[in-house]
Amino acid sequence: LKGVQFDDAGLAAKAMFSGKVDAAITWEPFLSQAVKSGVGILLKTTKDYPEINPSGFMVSEQTLINRPDDIKKLLVGLVKATTFSLADTDKSSEIMGKNFNLPKAEVIENRKGLQIASPAVNEQYICAKLPKFSIVFNQASKFWKEEKLTDKILPDGSNYISTIGCKYFKLNTNERL
Repeated sequence: LKGVQFDDAGLAAKAMFSGKVDAAITWEPFLSQAVKSGVGILLKTTKDYPEINPSGFMVSEQTLINRPDDIKKLLVGLVKATTFSLADTDKSSEIMGKNFNLPKAEVIENRKGLQIASPAVNEQYICAKLPKFSIVFNQASKFWKEEKLTDKILPDGSNYISTIGCKYFKLNTNERL
């Protein structure tokens, strides 16, 4: 296989649907659409390996220092949205459907392939002595360097991002509900 880089997972999916590529890494709703249309076979998702494919948001240290109230609002909002989504699949699927222009039934079906981490699971990823996501990012940075996508790698055991993130997560998500 020859790798083709896309800046957008939606473009990767479109290339797969049009036959321009033989395989693609993308996300819902494209995964379910590819399977339903017969264009693709779903091999694995983050539900199969949630520990190696964390999703999240990042901020620079400067933003963390200069805009702590905004980061706090973002964290509280993220935790509220996740908690709501896990507690009320029906209503949250309706909301997602409106935002993604998909029927609610399709969103509910698409969610079957997702692993949505609860705030407690996120805290484990962020606040463990050597968080899982630090291990994943350390491994990923080595791969990215081998592939010449970066010239820097994180040192083994690097926990810098997590130390900052955990401080804010613990301080700010107590106000989550």
